[in-house]
Amino acid sequence: MAKLPDPLTPATLDLRGFTYMPLEVVRLRDSDLVVLASGEEFRAAVLLWCAAWHQVPAASVPKDERMLANLAGFGRDLKGWRSVSEAALRGFVECSDGRLYHPVIAEKAIESGSKKRKQTSQTAAATEARKAAKAQRDAEREGQRNDERNDSLSGVAYGQEGERDEVQGIGEEGNRGELKGSELKTRVFFDEFWKAYPRRDSDEAQERAEHAFGALLASGADPKVITFGAMAYCAKVRKQNAYATRYVKQAWRWLGEQDFTCAVPAEMAADKPFEPGGHDWHSAVKRWLLNESNWPRWAGNAPGTPSCRCPPEVLAELGVCPNTGRRFDESWWFAELDTPELAANVGFAADHRLKVKVYKFTVDGTEKEGAHFLRRFPPGYDEATGEKLAPANAEENAA
Repeated sequence: MAKLPDPLTPATLDLRGFTYMPLEVVRLRDSDLVVLASGEEFRAAVLLWCAAWHQVPAASVPKDERMLANLAGFGRDLKGWRSVSEAALRGFVECSDGRLYHPVIAEKAIESGSKKRKQTSQTAAATEARKAAKAQRDAEREGQRNDERNDSLSGVAYGQEGERDEVQGIGEEGNRGELKGSELKTRVFFDEFWKAYPRRDSDEAQERAEHAFGALLASGADPKVITFGAMAYCAKVRKQNAYATRYVKQAWRWLGEQDFTCAVPAEMAADKPFEPGGHDWHSAVKRWLLNESNWPRWAGNAPGTPSCRCPPEVLAELGVCPNTGRRFDESWWFAELDTPELAANVGFAADHRLKVKVYKFTVDGTEKEGAHFLRRFPPGYDEATGEKLAPANAEENAA
């Protein structure tokens, strides 16, 4: 028995990440397969080439008849596969590992594998070079920051004149516990500022902000004024619905621009949550009316929900029903307080476990109190008096 040849490609050659397979059109056009094979045979052969390209090792297919039938597009139809197998396997040779290899595909696979290894090597080298360069830059910047911090903090006193108190019990041992004097006091002031400053969605650069904060203290800036300014900026950001987004300035940039200089508090103010006023609600509803989706986070739930915080008078003034969140048109009816219309609609809402918000609304130049409804009297109520009608089968049940 003749000895089978060695595999035509390395056992580890894997080209499954290669979407395209090289094809020499002239070589294929002049081949015997094109001249002698039928359409079905040619189709099966091409499918086997494509399958071989993404097998491991590349350029090979298993010898099993059922597997070959499936790869050639015949599924479980072994009879159909056997009718085209001889032509479809033209050029494939069996090797010592028990698989069938195609020499032309193996040639192209080895070339592609060589390019893949070269590209991987170049990518790895470039990545290592970038990492090394970044590490060197980071080390240089850290050294420069430490030098500048030491220069900016030297000779700065806080508290009473001549006082150099040490703040004890802050930070973990071996970190802040080792900081002494003015440097530790600067860190305490910075922590207060950092809690007051609004958050960004990412890339907050805390270390750079701390360096800018220390430089400001060294120049004579009052840390209480800086922190109060951060609180004011935080309130402004919340009002604009920009908290925790990329629209918040980087803290180090805000400190560099000294946006806190207009804030001169008599005492430190508490960081109170943002409470919207009438102008804020008007702006929020107008933006929401553009597409009924741009409702700010600070405003809570959107109009039409039971827990909407927007004043109903604002919604009604801008043409939105406070109870349903729908826009008014000519079909809406305004039922005034202490009228049969309002009583009937409130009764209908109660029967269906709904709540009705009553609000002030200007009708023909006169401010009245009530609510809007789509009908003067809801279903189940008399259209003339507003009295609740008895169920249709009430008389039958009574009889």
